[in-house]
Amino acid sequence: MSGQTTSDARKQQLRTLLDEVLVRRDAGELLTDEMLVEGHPELMPELAEQLRFLRMLQEASSVSVNAIERPTGEVCCPACSRTVEASAVAASCEVTCEHCGHV
Repeated sequence: MSGQTTSDARKQQLRTLLDEVLVRRDAGELLTDEMLVEGHPELMPELAEQLRFLRMLQEASSVSVNAIERPTGEVCCPACSRTVEASAVAASCEVTCEHCGHV
């Protein structure tokens, strides 16, 4: 077997394993990186690198849009003079006073 064929076969084996890992984890199976590394030492160090990359992607995708802090401020209602909290997003929109309903 040539060096290129061996390299291609190794890449395919790694790709197949990672696809299987994603399916099994999505199904709720507990499959740690350590278990995979111990079970497939022949795919190291590339396996560890790919698992680290997967972990980074999963962490990034788990950040909720709602979890991102939005700047807020207070504005004074011209009708009742009470303060109303308004987000920066609302700055270009109308803000309804929660006390008197004035827009």
